[in-house]
This record gives sequence, structure tokens and C-alpha cells, in this order.
Amino acid sequence: ADFEAGKFPSLQEAHDALMTHCRTLIRAHRAEAARWETERQELKDSEGMLMQALQTMREALDAETRAHDLDLRTLHGYQMRSSTITASASQGAQHPHPASGSV
Repeated sequence: ADFEAGKFPSLQEAHDALMTHCRTLIRAHRAEAARWETERQELKDSEGMLMQALQTMREALDAETRAHDLDLRTLHGYQMRSSTITASASQGAQHPHPASGSV
């Protein structure tokens, strides 16, 4: 259209202008592609860091859960011993030892 309107006096000048425009578009496209590649790499790196953080949190939670389970088992053991001691003391009070002479 520009050639038909007389903007370019010769076919060579129109060709040169078109090639210049194409090169400009190619450079812009390459710059955009490089920017997208950089962003893609940054997202990939962020994803890796997030996955590592998630794994660390998972391991910490597992360790905390194991510690909590151990605490519960220990508490249960103390409660069982306490119940046994209380029951033994109660039985001892109800049934005096025959050697003590009490009836």
C-alpha cells in the first residue's frame, strides 16, 4: 500500500524498508522470547525452592508426630505404672500381709 501510494520511489527501497521492518520484528520477538525464557526459569527455580521447603516441612512434621507419639506412649506407660501402684496399695490396705499380725 505504501509503495502504491508513492512512499517508496523504487522497488529496492520498498524491499529495504520491508527487510528493516522484518529485522526489527525479529529482534523484538527474540527479546520477548528471551524474557519469557528468563521468567520460565525463575518460575522453575521458585517451584524447586517451594518443593524443598514443603519437603522440609513434611520432615519436620513427621519428626514432631513421632515425638508426640513417643510422649503419648511414655505418658500411657506412666499412667499404667501409676494405676498398678495405686491398685497394689489399695489391695495392700484391704488385705493386710499375714506376717504383720493384723486381721
